[in-house]
Amino acid sequence: MAYEKAKGRLDVLTNILTIVVAIGIVTIAVQRLLLPSDATSNAPEVGTVVRFTDFDPSGTDKNVLLVLMQGCRFCEESMGFYSSLLQQNQNSDIKFVAIFPPETEDPSGYLKSYGVPGLEARYSKLSSLQVGGTPTIIITDATGKVTKTWSGKLSPEKEEEVIIFLKS
Repeated sequence: MAYEKAKGRLDVLTNILTIVVAIGIVTIAVQRLLLPSDATSNAPEVGTVVRFTDFDPSGTDKNVLLVLMQGCRFCEESMGFYSSLLQQNQNSDIKFVAIFPPETEDPSGYLKSYGVPGLEARYSKLSSLQVGGTPTIIITDATGKVTKTWSGKLSPEKEEEVIIFLKS
């Protein structure tokens, strides 16, 4: 009888622990795979000089580099913000450039399909830009030195931070 009681308690405890572990695994999976990230660990550090083919940062004090990839869900979800950002700054001397991995086909068509036509598109390996994921926004000065970065799909607060930074 005591053995049966102990076995029943052990079964209940095992079931509870299994449920707790399953909830933990599901929570981690949701955070990593489904929720957007706005961490900056996937971007070059402030002060780093960014260089890539056909990019001359010297024409303006602020260059906005939008590092994107076709098929990136968070890139596609961010296109409305990028379009708005371009419109807000169309009469400024800020230069906007979209950067895609070299294997990308027709980046201009891709941008146009998401309502961001007219944005210059360039190619660069993400690793050479020190970018670990997309989307990433990199702001440089006229020497190509990074002054600010944001990674992932930005929250409304972070989007406002980008807007304010560009106005400063």
